[in-house]
Amino acid sequence: MKKAAKILSALAMAALLASGARAEERFVPKEPVMPLSQIRPGMLGYAKTVLQGTKITPFKVKIVGVVPSKSKPRNLIMIEVLDKYIRENGGIAAGMSGSPVYVDGRLIGAIGYSWSFADGSMGLVTPVEEMLKAMEWRQKLPRFDVPPLPPDEAGKKDAENAAASGDKAPGREAASADKIISADKAASGDKAAPGGETASGDAALSGDKTISEGATSEDKEILSGDVKIDFDEEASGSGAPREKMTLASDGVSARYAARLGKKLGVSIIPLGSEPVGSSPVDLRWRPEPGAAVGAAIAWGDVVVGGVGTLTAVSKDGRFIAFAHPMFNRGGVSYALTQASILRTVPSIESSFKLGYLGKIAGVVTQDRPEAIGGRLGQLAAASSYTVNFHDVDERKKETKRFQTVADPFIGPEIGSAGILGLVDDLWARKGAGTALVAYTVSGGNMKPSWTRRNIFYSPKDAVKAMQKEIESLGKVISRNPFREINPYGVTVDVEMTKTPRVVYIDRIEIEDEKEEYSPGDKVKAVVTFRPWRKAPVKKTFELRVPENAVSFCEVTARGGGIEEPEEEPLITGIRAITTFKEFVTELSAKETNNQIIVEIGGPEKDSPEKKKPHKSTDKDKEKLSESSAVKEEDSENKKPEAGRDKKENKKKGKDSFTPADMMEERFVSEINAERIKNREMVVADTNYYVEGVLRTFIKVKGGSASDMLQSKLAQLMGGGEEEDEEYAPPEDEEDEGGEDDGDGDEGDGEGESLSFSGFGCGAKRK
Repeated sequence: MKKAAKILSALAMAALLASGARAEERFVPKEPVMPLSQIRPGMLGYAKTVLQGTKITPFKVKIVGVVPSKSKPRNLIMIEVLDKYIRENGGIAAGMSGSPVYVDGRLIGAIGYSWSFADGSMGLVTPVEEMLKAMEWRQKLPRFDVPPLPPDEAGKKDAENAAASGDKAPGREAASADKIISADKAASGDKAAPGGETASGDAALSGDKTISEGATSEDKEILSGDVKIDFDEEASGSGAPREKMTLASDGVSARYAARLGKKLGVSIIPLGSEPVGSSPVDLRWRPEPGAAVGAAIAWGDVVVGGVGTLTAVSKDGRFIAFAHPMFNRGGVSYALTQASILRTVPSIESSFKLGYLGKIAGVVTQDRPEAIGGRLGQLAAASSYTVNFHDVDERKKETKRFQTVADPFIGPEIGSAGILGLVDDLWARKGAGTALVAYTVSGGNMKPSWTRRNIFYSPKDAVKAMQKEIESLGKVISRNPFREINPYGVTVDVEMTKTPRVVYIDRIEIEDEKEEYSPGDKVKAVVTFRPWRKAPVKKTFELRVPENAVSFCEVTARGGGIEEPEEEPLITGIRAITTFKEFVTELSAKETNNQIIVEIGGPEKDSPEKKKPHKSTDKDKEKLSESSAVKEEDSENKKPEAGRDKKENKKKGKDSFTPADMMEERFVSEINAERIKNREMVVADTNYYVEGVLRTFIKVKGGSASDMLQSKLAQLMGGGEEEDEEYAPPEDEEDEGGEDDGDGDEGDGEGESLSFSGFGCGAKRK
């Protein structure tokens, strides 16, 4: 009996200790609180907020009543502002969110909402019990170490590092001596430009003649203005659309701030930020309730965040603020900053505090329906961005650096907007021009770094010309389904000039052309290039007739991204990308606008319907649907293509034909590697935007051309196909929504990590 008593006593003590541990983990404000059950209409109290600078000012309020709600927060307390100064200067304003409210010296909650086009003296307070719920969720503090690889990826990391560099894509030949198209003089200088290995610093764009190769709301999501709430029609009968939170930005151009706002579903206005001097961080700052604070999703030379008010602090350095969500993203890692208020600006729609963000003082770890919360004195994990900008015309160079939240979903949106907004701001013009861009990604689990070099030209808007690729690269790499890259870093080198750095493909000829060629014969293609407003230059490319060629071959010269082959196995569902190595390899295989591609191909005697990798068309789909009608005797001539095994049909035997025999199983990188090895394809990098596509044809000995091939040959050689149309420099389409370019739907990039579509001008140029 005594033994049982001792056990019960021990259990009771353990339960008490556990209860004490849980109590210590609960958020307990330093100030006493008044529960909602004690709130009565007519009670008088006061609120605290910053009206100007950083000074906390109290003002009188009166309790009107309690507004129950089925959604989070469960209840709201209606108040009326009694202070004459506040009433005469706009009343409750955006930026007062989180301003603590007290009755009899006890905290009852914080101002969270008001109405648009209404009496500014009336507002809604989120009860303190509701705000504390935001801190009941498990707090996940940011990590700064390299995350572990998944089990199936860990053993492959070393073997993949070489493929991850991206400087030279598998199957792609780097610019070298036999692939340099030169005019009178080569480019001078030691610095390598982003467009190619042999480009120089200033000379690369100076007109030279060289072409070198958590939890969410149960009923509704509250994403209202900083202190606004617009109930839906069922709740209030107003039917007015709900306002969304307004953020401030600095460092980016107005149009890219607006574009980011549309993507995030909020309003962003360029305001400014505090010059932080030698140190952008003050982790020793201990603010009082009522202090102005900011929650930043980008900081450094680019600043994006919202301004609100601190509600309460606990003894262990945690805080709650805003009294409503910022984005309602649950567990997060935003930067908590100091903030300063210039003044409150009255408005007919809704007044607002004009303020700006200051030094980083902590981390926001919770973004919940009731409030935001986090910890003082700790840094937020971040993704790092560096932009090295060079205006060749003005001989101006500048470097900008900023950080964003380490979130693979909203982080790339913010980072891409920061890159483009900085370039837009630094170039300080919207118009025609050329941009050489090198986009480098580095970080944990991605060593060595990966780089993609490209060149963009637009007769209307050079910055916008690079927009789709910058945005797509940010998302496709950060959201890759194989491994977490952390810390995540991006460096973008940009060289810009007003000069159109464009080269046109004017002519393609066959040197010493023969009447007929045999498979394996050498073919010398002479391509004439004409740089913009300069004398034309010629370059000879040596190719080989494919070993299984029949009847004729097509010799094509084109700019990278024009008639670019797509990842056919992904489109048809024959094969999937299953490793990080394959992911990086196929990403590196994407063509760029500064490439010259000369290739040879045509009908093959082992696959008359298949010429070479190409973009899927309606004709291809018709061929697949008609494939079941192929005669059995024709299947005897069908042989497996190099690099793939023929599938056996169990019902009809080994040589039976199925639609799968017409589908390509190899990825683009594998096809390109084989074609380059066989001299069926030459890829040369340049420092120009290569425009145009031209082709010619040669006859090939051997094999008998079917009626289909004869018809196709006559059609191609007779001209008139869409493919033979002359390519003109691209005309930019105007975004919906006007000049702000805030079309958040364009190039959204859903699924790009698998399809690799949407890589801008480097994908499909027309």
